[in-house]
Amino acid sequence: MNNVSIWAGGNFTADTPAGSYKKRTPLIVCPVVFLRTGPGALKIWQPSHRPQYTTAGPGTPPQTMGYAENVGFTDGSVLFFENKQGGVFNPMK
Repeated sequence: MNNVSIWAGGNFTADTPAGSYKKRTPLIVCPVVFLRTGPGALKIWQPSHRPQYTTAGPGTPPQTMGYAENVGFTDGSVLFFENKQGGVFNPMK
């Protein structure tokens, strides 16, 4: 199963190719961890590798949340990406 951009923690741009074993593409990313429900029913989210980027928001993690995640590719390689400001990126560029 290919979980990039589907689960919380998927910060890939729309032009990121879907996982395919026919060529090197992203397959899996480290998720954002749901810690608990905070005041006002806001959900508390924490990136897997940077607890200091913890933030709160309704529903899914906000795209403005900083991220720090490993991206696993279909060829078995892994690269680390981090951006304190958050947003999206294409790991193929």
